Amino acid sequence: MRISTVLRKFGSEECAMPDEVAQIGLVVEIGRQQTLWAQFGSEESHHGPEESLRRRTSAIARLRRNSGDWERALSLLFAGPQDLVLFSAAASVCAKASAWRVSSLLLDELSMRSWPPDVVFWSSLGSAYSGAGKWQLALWALLEAPRAAHLEPNVVSYSSAMTACERVSLWEMVLNLLVEAEQLPEKANAFSYSSAIVACGQVESGWQRALALWSQMISASQPSPNVVAFNATLTALERATCWQLACSLLEQFEDQTRSNLPLTPDALSYSAVATACPWPLGLWWLLRAREKRELKAGPGPWSCLARKMGHDRAWQEALQLLSGPIEGDRLGEVWCSVMWAMEVSGFTSEPPFRVRRDRVHQSKEFSLLDFIVTRVPRGDLSALLATVKRFAGEKEWLKVAGGSKARLLQAVLRPGDRILES
Repeated sequence: MRISTVLRKFGSEECAMPDEVAQIGLVVEIGRQQTLWAQFGSEESHHGPEESLRRRTSAIARLRRNSGDWERALSLLFAGPQDLVLFSAAASVCAKASAWRVSSLLLDELSMRSWPPDVVFWSSLGSAYSGAGKWQLALWALLEAPRAAHLEPNVVSYSSAMTACERVSLWEMVLNLLVEAEQLPEKANAFSYSSAIVACGQVESGWQRALALWSQMISASQPSPNVVAFNATLTALERATCWQLACSLLEQFEDQTRSNLPLTPDALSYSAVATACPWPLGLWWLLRAREKRELKAGPGPWSCLARKMGHDRAWQEALQLLSGPIEGDRLGEVWCSVMWAMEVSGFTSEPPFRVRRDRVHQSKEFSLLDFIVTRVPRGDLSALLATVKRFAGEKEWLKVAGGSKARLLQAVLRPGDRILES
C-alpha cells in the first residue's frame, strides 16, 4: 500500500488506528518516502542545518495560512533536522485540517524523543481535537496537560478551549472557562468573549446572557470590543427574533459619535439584522448597507431575505431581487430561494425571470437543472438519479476539486471514470 494512501486512511475520522503499523514508525516512514528529502537535503549541504530549519519552518507556516495540507507539512517536517518549533508548526497545519490522529502521532514522537511540548504545541493539538469535535480531548490538551507539565495555559489556550465547547453547545462550560480566563494576568480577550456570546446565543433565552456579556465588554472597555463579538451578539438577537434590539444596537454603532468606540459594522452586521427583521425592514437594511459599501454583492443575505418574503407570500417582491446587485456567477443561489418563495406562495406557472435568466444559467449547477427538467418526469426519483449519472458521463464535472481532495480523487480514479459532485 502506498504511504499516501495509509496517511489518508489514518487521517480520516472513521479509520481506527492500524495495528500493523506502529504509530511512531508510521510518522518516520512518512518522511523517508517523500521526494522533498532530496530537495532539502541538498539545501542543507549548501546552507547548513539552521538554514534548512528556517526555510522549512517558513514553508510549513505558509501551509498553515493557505492550504492546510498536512501531508506536505509532514513531508517538510521529516525532510531534515527537526526542533520543537518545527513540530509545533506542523501541528498547527494539522489543526487547520482537523487531522487530530496525525497530531497525536506528533505528540507521541516528541515523547519518544523526550522533547517536552510547549504551550504552542499543546494549543495546536487542542485546536485539532476541537476541529474534529473531540471537545474532551481538546480541554485535556489545552488546559490539563500543560498544567501537568508545569506550564500555565495562556489566554489563547482558554479561547481555543471555549471554542471547542461552543461548537458542541456547552454554553455553561464556556462561561466557566471565561471566568477562569478573567483571572489570567493578560485577561480574556475579545475572541474569548465572542465564543461565550456565540455559545449563549445557541440556547433558548441565551440572548439575554449574550447581551449581558456584550454590555460587560462595553462598560469595562477591556477587552476592547471588536466587530467579531459585535456580530456574535447581533446573531444571538437574530436567532431569538429580537429584531428591535438588533436594530437599536446596529444604529448605535453606525454613529461613531454616539458609540465612542472604534467599531465599524461590516457586512455580517447588516446581514444579521436584516435576517432578524420583517422583510420590508430587512430589505431597507440591505440597501442601506449597499449604499455604505459595507455589503458585497454575495448571495447569502439576499437569499435569506427571499425566503422571508416567501413566508409572507410576497413572491413578487422576492422575484425583484433577481434584478438586484448580486454577482452573476452567484445569482443561482438566490434564484433557488426565489423559486421556493414562489412555490410556497402557490405560484406554479413558469416564473417571469427572463431578464436575468442568462446570467443564472451560466453556472454548471443550472446546466444540470436544465438537463434534468427536460428529461425527467416530475416525481420519478429513479429517472432523476439515472439522468444525473448521464449528465456526469456526457457533460462535465460540476466542480474541479483542488488540494487534498484532488489528490484523493487521483488516487482512486480509474481510466474512463467520471465524477459528479453535487
